[in-house]
Amino acid sequence: MAEVKLCTGRHHQIRVQMAGHGLPLWGDNRYNPDFAEPGKRRESVALSACRLSFAHPVTGEYLTFERTPDAEIFNRFGVMAERRG
Repeated sequence: MAEVKLCTGRHHQIRVQMAGHGLPLWGDNRYNPDFAEPGKRRESVALSACRLSFAHPVTGEYLTFERTPDAEIFNRFGVMAERRG
């Protein structure tokens, strides 16, 4: 698991940066050569927002929302069991 802080919000930012550092995301058929082969089985990209924090636009209150990834793809990595304790 990796924690990523988005700075620009540009399209594909996380996927491109991870691949650029030699750590392409599992199932990413655009930036991971292991999944880019024509005719290869397509899988979900192992990418999920676990925490989202921001200042409320009206009240200014700092809000944080958290969740455990629940997509089937994360079962491969033990993320669900790890985060549940």
